[in-house]
Amino acid sequence: MFKEITTEAGLQPIPMKAPHVEIRDFDNDGLPDIYTSVVKFNSGNVYPLIYKNMGLTDGIPRFSQNALLMNDFPDKTDKSYAGNKAPFFEKLVREKKIIYSAAGPSGDYDNDGRLDIFLPSWWPELPSMLLHNETGNSNWLQVSIKARGKVNSMGIGAVIRLYVAGKAGQRNMMLMSQEISVGFGYASGQPAIAHFGLGKNTIVDIEVVLPHGNGTLLRKNVKTNQRLVIIQ
Repeated sequence: MFKEITTEAGLQPIPMKAPHVEIRDFDNDGLPDIYTSVVKFNSGNVYPLIYKNMGLTDGIPRFSQNALLMNDFPDKTDKSYAGNKAPFFEKLVREKKIIYSAAGPSGDYDNDGRLDIFLPSWWPELPSMLLHNETGNSNWLQVSIKARGKVNSMGIGAVIRLYVAGKAGQRNMMLMSQEISVGFGYASGQPAIAHFGLGKNTIVDIEVVLPHGNGTLLRKNVKTNQRLVIIQ
C-alpha cells in the first residue's frame, strides 16, 4: 500500500519537461537531494533545478527548491508558440529563461568530493554546460570496487553500506547504503563510483556486499574525504 505525499514533501510540480532525474547528495550533508535536468537563469547565473533534502518532519522527507522562485517558467506568450515546437524552444533558448536537457549526468569530474553536472545541449545555438559544484565543505566519501573472478571487474551491483565507526553490521547503526551502478536517469552513464555525503562524520565503517552471493568485504575506521578503491 502506498500513500501519495508529493505535495506534503514540498516537491512542487515542474510545468515543463524534465526527462532526467537523479537522487544524489549534492551538498554532502548526508541527505539525498532530487535533481532534474532543468536549468534556470538569473542575472547571468545558472541554477540547476535541485530539490534540496531538508530532513524528516513527522516521518516525511521535506524538500526545498529555491530555483523555482527565479524568473518564470514558460508564460502565456511562450506557450502561444507551443503549437509549433521549434519556435517555442528557440524562444526559450534565445531569451535564456529556462532550458532542459534530455540527459544530464552528474559526476565529480575534478575529484574535489562534490558532484558536478554536465548538460549536453539540444540546440546548436547554445553550448553544452559543465556546472562546477561550489557548495560547502561537508565530509564525503567515494567508493569504487576492483573485483575479480565471478564478480564483474567494476563491482557493478555491489551494495556499499556505511556505518558509524566501530558498528559495522549493526543495522541500527547504518548511516546509508548505495548500489554501484553506471546508468541512471535518462540516456546517461555515470562512473562506477558510490558517492556519499557524510555531513559531520569523519570516520566510518564500510561493508561491501558483492553481487550474486559472492561474499562480503569489510573495512573499518575509514577516514572520509577520499576516493577509496576496495580490492576484492
